[in-house]
Amino acid sequence: AMRSTTGIEFKKLIQKIPKLGKIKVKLPQEKQDYSFVLLGLGDEGFTSQLFWGGWDALEPESLPVWVQLAREAKVILDVGAYIGQMSLVAAAANRSARVYAFEPLPMAFDRLAIHQTLNSLNLEIFNLACSDESGELPFYFSHGALSPSNSLSKNFMEASERQGFAKNLVKKNVSVVKLDDWIVENKVGIVDLVKIDTEGTEPAVLRGMRNIIEKDRPDLVVECLETTHTRAEVEAILFPFGYQAYPLVSRTPRQLRINQDLMRWAGREESDTGTPNILFSARKRNMKQFFEDADRLSEMRHH
Repeated sequence: AMRSTTGIEFKKLIQKIPKLGKIKVKLPQEKQDYSFVLLGLGDEGFTSQLFWGGWDALEPESLPVWVQLAREAKVILDVGAYIGQMSLVAAAANRSARVYAFEPLPMAFDRLAIHQTLNSLNLEIFNLACSDESGELPFYFSHGALSPSNSLSKNFMEASERQGFAKNLVKKNVSVVKLDDWIVENKVGIVDLVKIDTEGTEPAVLRGMRNIIEKDRPDLVVECLETTHTRAEVEAILFPFGYQAYPLVSRTPRQLRINQDLMRWAGREESDTGTPNILFSARKRNMKQFFEDADRLSEMRHH
């Protein structure tokens, strides 16, 4: 006999159907239409998740904080931009900011370029990796796949392959820059906000921007995966410059609900309180009020 489904089960079933074509993603801001457009081609899961679940359906505990930070910033760097979710959110949330996105994976960069073209936002994109040296380095990724798991770290990608997050690894040399050098060469000026998600090489990115850190003290949202044991190394770089660490965990009912759905989607039963992203800040601000404002943004009406 055919098993009947509840409304909730039907909704979850539908959400596994890839969304194809252009989709409009709206940020929950009251006064103006803050939005951006993505193109779904069925070869990655981000676009469908955002279509079915809303602007913060991925990394729901990080995105409201990211929006709050982007609103205050004039220059924003997105290192490991993939297809541009964080870049587009920042550029849509603050249209006067200059956003620079770095992505070395060729397939991801091509999609990022499409998203740049589809949106009239102040976003510049660069087919570059960032590290603590300049030149060319081997880059590892899954053959023929638009996967978010790719890295300059061979060890990280081999571990990802063993865990099933990557397959048929390919090595390709990519152009690499130190952000300290790149900022000077491109006359960017003071950097206010940086996101770093490079699958295990975050400390190398920070070492390559030590002058920026010392001079500008930008806010930094850094992925620190437990499997890479990078948090201690990241803290050793940043704490001497007066930074404090604020792990971004689920704080609101919506964030908890989204993460529970993501766990079920992935076939995992254990609870998850959020992504391994950490906000590092050396700025003087009322952090209690800051996070309360981010929580309100998270719980604001979603369309």
